Amino acid sequence: MPTARFDELLHRHLDLNGNLAPSALRVWDAHTHLGVDEDGFTQTPEELVTMMRAQHVERAFTFPLNDPERHPAYRVPNDRVLGWAEASEGMLVPFCRLDLTENPVAEAERCLDAGACGIKLHPRAQFFDFGADGLNPVFEVASERRVPILIHAGRGLPAIADDLRVLVERHSGAQLILAHAAIADLEQIARELVDHPNVLYDTSVWSTTDLRTLFASASPEQILFASDAPYGMPATARFALLLVLRRAGATEEQIRAMFWDNADRACRGEPAPALTPPLMARERMVPLQRLRIHDYLVMTQTLMWSRLPDGPGALGLALRACDSNGAGELADVAELLEAVQELWTEGLAAEDETTGRTYTRAAMRLLQIADALVQDV
Repeated sequence: MPTARFDELLHRHLDLNGNLAPSALRVWDAHTHLGVDEDGFTQTPEELVTMMRAQHVERAFTFPLNDPERHPAYRVPNDRVLGWAEASEGMLVPFCRLDLTENPVAEAERCLDAGACGIKLHPRAQFFDFGADGLNPVFEVASERRVPILIHAGRGLPAIADDLRVLVERHSGAQLILAHAAIADLEQIARELVDHPNVLYDTSVWSTTDLRTLFASASPEQILFASDAPYGMPATARFALLLVLRRAGATEEQIRAMFWDNADRACRGEPAPALTPPLMARERMVPLQRLRIHDYLVMTQTLMWSRLPDGPGALGLALRACDSNGAGELADVAELLEAVQELWTEGLAAEDETTGRTYTRAAMRLLQIADALVQDV
């Protein structure tokens, strides 16, 4: 941990999970990565398994990062993930990652024959769109083999709903998992795919506003808990999701399904037997004070992602908007934001990029908790 204060604050708030979750909750993380990414992020199987055990995650879908050694056809990273999963005693459930320009069907079949349980596609990293002709053969394989396809559906994409609807209706046997709550085009996707039980959404997003929108758009049978590790962390993702589920009035059965049963069913290639209505309304009332804090934290998050200093003073504005003076209902939020400020400053001042990233990522963990608490109304 970067600092003792970070460690104390993190665990103090994450310990609330015990009060939010049903007893003996089984957790299946539907979105994790292994290996090396061109963006500098890495995660070894030892790191992932250690984190899973420490944060009470029993099983995880996992797949290669955007590995510099991915050519040809992602063969080398896929083989690594298959080997790591085999050695994990069932904790890691491997997906093969494909490039549509490099024999994707042959690589998918090779990996599925070798033990892969699903397919990962990343249109932004591999430069394709959902209308690409190469997607149909991949979906045919997934439909025939009854395995899920997890597709990046987060930032950096154009509108995707129309093309996805065509693929889903053409290949009804494939289980489609839209990563990052499908925020790339969630409003239209919710309209176009609402009645498709073989379409699922993972919850790997930073903002609880996106989580709430997902719960106002999709059925609980379509939602899978996910962290996006190493970019996210299971414990903070679980904390944010449980806060939203508590406000949504989710039943214990629904919570257990989103943290385990839905992923287990998708892994078996089975669609939901029935879809129940979304848990949340499309409209909600948020006090202006909390809305102001949230807006400033969104600004802060953007600056952190861009590795920029707080030139606009967004974090200071959020702190003053808390108006806590060490007391009041937002005092915990203010304390978290003070620690965020310290960690962010340390990260920017670090001469070593790896050290700087460690401090910045720690700051982002606390920022995510703070924003989840701000929106918990």
